[in-house]
Amino acid sequence: MGNTVPIQRLIFLDIDGVLNNADSDTTEKYVIEEDLIERLKKIVDSVPGCAIVLSSTWRYKLFSREKVKEIFASHKIPLYISCTPYGSNRVDEIGCWLGTNTDFPVSESCKDSMLNYFSEEFTVKEYILEKRLKGLENFIVIDDTNLVRERREFTPILSERFVHVNQITGLSEEDVVKSIHLLRMIW
Repeated sequence: MGNTVPIQRLIFLDIDGVLNNADSDTTEKYVIEEDLIERLKKIVDSVPGCAIVLSSTWRYKLFSREKVKEIFASHKIPLYISCTPYGSNRVDEIGCWLGTNTDFPVSESCKDSMLNYFSEEFTVKEYILEKRLKGLENFIVIDDTNLVRERREFTPILSERFVHVNQITGLSEEDVVKSIHLLRMIW
Protein backbone atom coordinates (compact mmCIF):
# COMPACT_ATOMS: atom_id res chain seq x y z
CA MET A 1 0.00 0.00 0.00
CA GLY A 2 1.30 3.51 -0.90
CA ASN A 3 2.10 6.28 1.52
CA THR A 4 -0.80 8.47 2.49
CA VAL A 5 -0.04 12.18 2.45
CA PRO A 6 -1.28 13.84 5.64
CA ILE A 7 -3.95 16.50 5.26
CA GLN A 8 -2.22 19.87 5.10
CA ARG A 9 -4.66 21.90 3.01
CA LEU A 10 -8.44 22.19 2.90
CA ILE A 11 -11.06 23.25 0.40
CA PHE A 12 -14.33 24.49 1.87
CA LEU A 13 -16.62 23.67 -1.03
CA ASP A 14 -19.96 25.08 -2.07
CA ILE A 15 -21.75 23.18 -4.85
CA ASP A 16 -24.65 25.21 -6.29
CA GLY A 17 -23.17 27.83 -8.61
CA VAL A 18 -19.76 26.13 -8.39
CA LEU A 19 -20.28 22.57 -9.67
CA ASN A 20 -23.43 23.52 -11.54
CA ASN A 21 -24.38 26.73 -13.32
CA ALA A 22 -27.07 28.73 -15.11
CA ASP A 23 -27.17 26.18 -17.94
CA SER A 24 -27.72 23.20 -15.65
CA ASP A 25 -30.91 21.18 -16.05
CA THR A 26 -33.17 22.44 -13.29
CA THR A 27 -35.72 19.65 -13.59
CA GLU A 28 -33.57 17.70 -11.15
CA LYS A 29 -32.78 19.61 -7.94
CA TYR A 30 -29.33 18.16 -7.24
CA VAL A 31 -27.16 18.52 -10.36
CA ILE A 32 -23.40 18.43 -10.76
CA GLU A 33 -21.98 19.14 -14.21
CA GLU A 34 -19.39 16.74 -15.61
CA ASP A 35 -16.96 19.43 -16.81
CA LEU A 36 -17.14 21.29 -13.49
CA ILE A 37 -16.50 18.20 -11.34
CA GLU A 38 -13.49 17.46 -13.56
CA ARG A 39 -12.18 20.94 -12.78
CA LEU A 40 -12.53 20.25 -9.07
CA LYS A 41 -10.64 16.99 -9.58
CA LYS A 42 -7.86 18.94 -11.29
CA ILE A 43 -7.49 21.11 -8.17
CA VAL A 44 -7.45 18.17 -5.75
CA ASP A 45 -5.05 16.14 -7.91
CA SER A 46 -2.65 19.10 -8.24
CA VAL A 47 -2.22 19.69 -4.50
CA PRO A 48 -1.02 16.72 -2.41
CA GLY A 49 -2.41 16.63 1.11
CA CYS A 50 -5.60 18.43 0.09
CA ALA A 51 -9.01 17.47 1.51
CA ILE A 52 -12.55 18.80 1.08
CA VAL A 53 -14.95 20.06 3.74
CA LEU A 54 -18.50 20.41 2.47
CA SER A 55 -19.84 23.91 3.21
CA SER A 56 -22.67 23.76 0.67
CA THR A 57 -26.36 23.59 1.55
CA TRP A 58 -26.09 20.10 0.04
CA ARG A 59 -24.79 19.05 3.46
CA TYR A 60 -28.25 19.57 5.00
CA LYS A 61 -29.88 16.42 3.60
CA LEU A 62 -28.71 12.83 3.69
CA PHE A 63 -29.84 12.34 0.07
CA SER A 64 -27.67 15.18 -1.25
CA ARG A 65 -24.66 14.17 0.88
CA GLU A 66 -24.98 10.64 -0.55
CA LYS A 67 -25.16 12.04 -4.08
CA VAL A 68 -21.93 14.01 -3.48
CA LYS A 69 -20.24 10.84 -2.18
CA GLU A 70 -21.38 8.89 -5.24
CA ILE A 71 -20.22 11.54 -7.73
CA PHE A 72 -16.88 12.04 -5.96
CA ALA A 73 -16.27 8.27 -5.97
CA SER A 74 -17.12 7.96 -9.67
CA HIS A 75 -14.57 10.70 -10.47
CA LYS A 76 -11.94 9.36 -8.04
CA ILE A 77 -12.09 12.48 -5.90
CA PRO A 78 -11.39 11.75 -2.23
CA LEU A 79 -14.56 11.87 -0.17
CA TYR A 80 -15.10 15.06 1.77
CA ILE A 81 -13.79 14.62 5.31
CA SER A 82 -16.46 16.62 7.12
CA CYS A 83 -19.24 19.19 6.86
CA THR A 84 -19.30 22.68 8.30
CA PRO A 85 -21.91 23.12 11.02
CA TYR A 86 -25.29 24.64 10.31
CA GLY A 87 -25.47 28.27 11.37
CA SER A 88 -26.78 31.56 10.13
CA ASN A 89 -23.62 32.64 8.33
CA ARG A 90 -21.20 30.61 6.19
CA VAL A 91 -18.19 32.69 7.24
CA ASP A 92 -18.84 31.87 10.91
CA GLU A 93 -19.51 28.23 10.08
CA ILE A 94 -16.09 27.91 8.41
CA GLY A 95 -14.33 29.72 11.26
CA CYS A 96 -16.02 27.51 13.83
CA TRP A 97 -15.16 24.35 11.91
CA LEU A 98 -11.49 25.39 11.71
CA GLY A 99 -11.43 26.33 15.41
CA THR A 100 -12.87 22.99 16.43
CA ASN A 101 -11.09 20.64 14.03
CA THR A 102 -7.65 22.15 13.45
CA ASP A 103 -4.85 24.00 15.15
CA PHE A 104 -5.41 26.94 12.80
CA PRO A 105 -5.51 30.13 14.89
CA VAL A 106 -9.06 31.43 15.14
CA SER A 107 -10.77 33.44 17.85
CA GLU A 108 -12.13 31.85 20.99
CA SER A 109 -15.64 32.91 19.94
CA CYS A 110 -15.36 30.70 16.87
CA LYS A 111 -14.12 27.78 18.95
CA ASP A 112 -16.79 28.14 21.62
CA SER A 113 -19.80 28.52 19.35
CA MET A 114 -19.47 25.36 17.22
CA LEU A 115 -21.69 23.36 19.53
CA ASN A 116 -24.50 25.87 19.01
CA TYR A 117 -24.62 25.03 15.30
CA PHE A 118 -25.63 21.39 15.34
CA SER A 119 -28.54 20.21 13.25
CA GLU A 120 -30.65 17.16 13.98
CA GLU A 121 -29.89 15.89 10.45
CA PHE A 122 -26.22 15.38 11.36
CA THR A 123 -24.32 13.21 13.73
CA VAL A 124 -21.49 14.83 15.65
CA LYS A 125 -19.08 12.72 13.56
CA GLU A 126 -20.14 14.65 10.45
CA TYR A 127 -19.00 17.92 12.02
CA ILE A 128 -16.18 17.05 14.35
CA LEU A 129 -13.21 15.01 13.18
CA GLU A 130 -12.12 12.06 15.28
CA LYS A 131 -8.67 13.64 15.57
CA ARG A 132 -7.79 17.34 15.23
CA LEU A 133 -5.78 18.21 12.12
CA LYS A 134 -2.33 19.38 13.20
CA GLY A 135 -0.07 21.42 10.96
CA LEU A 136 -2.71 22.75 8.59
CA GLU A 137 -0.74 24.87 6.12
CA ASN A 138 -3.59 26.49 4.26
CA PHE A 139 -7.24 26.43 3.28
CA ILE A 140 -9.36 28.01 0.59
CA VAL A 141 -13.07 28.64 0.23
CA ILE A 142 -14.71 28.09 -3.16
CA ASP A 143 -18.17 29.66 -3.30
CA ASP A 144 -20.42 31.61 -5.67
CA THR A 145 -21.72 33.81 -2.82
CA ASN A 146 -19.43 36.76 -2.16
CA LEU A 147 -18.53 35.83 1.41
CA VAL A 148 -15.94 38.59 1.75
CA ARG A 149 -18.78 41.13 1.85
CA GLU A 150 -19.86 39.66 5.17
CA ARG A 151 -18.89 41.80 8.15
CA ARG A 152 -17.80 38.95 10.39
CA GLU A 153 -14.84 38.48 12.70
CA PHE A 154 -13.36 35.74 10.47
CA THR A 155 -13.87 37.60 7.14
CA PRO A 156 -10.36 39.15 6.91
CA ILE A 157 -8.69 35.72 7.18
CA LEU A 158 -11.15 34.14 4.77
CA SER A 159 -10.86 36.94 2.18
CA GLU A 160 -7.19 36.12 1.50
CA ARG A 161 -8.17 32.54 0.67
CA PHE A 162 -11.41 33.08 -1.22
CA VAL A 163 -12.19 31.94 -4.76
CA HIS A 164 -15.37 33.72 -5.87
CA VAL A 165 -17.00 31.67 -8.62
CA ASN A 166 -19.40 33.18 -11.15
CA GLN A 167 -22.65 31.23 -10.68
CA ILE A 168 -23.55 31.73 -14.35
CA THR A 169 -20.56 29.69 -15.51
CA GLY A 170 -19.63 27.67 -12.44
CA LEU A 171 -16.03 26.72 -11.62
CA SER A 172 -13.90 28.15 -14.46
CA GLU A 173 -10.38 27.32 -15.59
CA GLU A 174 -9.29 30.64 -14.06
CA ASP A 175 -10.85 29.57 -10.75
CA VAL A 176 -8.90 26.31 -10.97
CA VAL A 177 -5.60 28.16 -11.50
CA LYS A 178 -6.33 30.56 -8.63
CA SER A 179 -7.38 27.70 -6.32
CA ILE A 180 -4.21 25.72 -6.99
CA HIS A 181 -2.07 28.83 -6.50
CA LEU A 182 -3.72 29.71 -3.19
CA LEU A 183 -3.60 26.14 -1.89
CA ARG A 184 0.11 25.86 -2.60
CA MET A 185 0.89 28.98 -0.59
CA ILE A 186 1.97 28.53 3.00
CA TRP A 187 0.60 31.27 5.26
